[in-house]
Amino acid sequence: LELYLEEYRRLLGRRLAVEEARIEAPELVYAGSNDLLLEHIFGLMKSEGIESIEVAWIGSAGGLSLLMLGEADLAGIPLYDPETGEYNAPYISRYWLENRVVLVRGYERELGFASRKAFEDPIEAIVSGRAKLVNRNLGSGTRVRLDCLLKERSVELGKPFSELIRGIRGYGEEVKTHLDVVRAIASGRADIGLTIRWMAEKYGLNFKPIGWEKFDFVIPVESLKRKPVKVFLKALASEELRGLVEGLSGYRIGGDSGRIVYG
Repeated sequence: LELYLEEYRRLLGRRLAVEEARIEAPELVYAGSNDLLLEHIFGLMKSEGIESIEVAWIGSAGGLSLLMLGEADLAGIPLYDPETGEYNAPYISRYWLENRVVLVRGYERELGFASRKAFEDPIEAIVSGRAKLVNRNLGSGTRVRLDCLLKERSVELGKPFSELIRGIRGYGEEVKTHLDVVRAIASGRADIGLTIRWMAEKYGLNFKPIGWEKFDFVIPVESLKRKPVKVFLKALASEELRGLVEGLSGYRIGGDSGRIVYG
């Protein structure tokens, strides 16, 4: 830069004024799973004065990875653990976050298969090739849940999981959000995908539920004292959010929302 400025002064005979650039860090960094209700929470936070929120929809595993590296304040995760049948808590230690974070209860979302026409057995339709799949990105909670279902079917068929997925049309075609899933199905680029009820119904798709998933939040202990995190927890436990959930199909919220349930 100094060489450039010197040459500028030599050729034009005058000085070039250079102002120092100011880059302000966001007040809150969220990394993790994509969710509609979470976007509303961020809206509530902005009404409380938290304007600068950086959001990275990089999936549950990506969110936990950024927490591990100290590069996020908050991660939203709906990660199912097939070994215990539980959501979220078993993954804390797997990402070396034990004693460094707390798990805060969020809310639940109804998960299921969306399609333009009904399939009595969605997994059979996917495995047989009758329906083309639109898959979620590796590391997302939805992808983890789908792979669990496919692994169960591979055991039933006596076929290795790696062999099973090679025969699935669309397994390698990944998208990052639930919106991307339903758009692919509605447009005819895919026939079926695992997503949440609210999104499937918004696009007029058939929905076959498989159960409710827990969408919780992982927060570093040291971040609990920060104002943006306190405002987030306040919004999560607010009556305004509960009222909003009542009007959203496929969402439900319990009395422990906003409370620490692990750590």
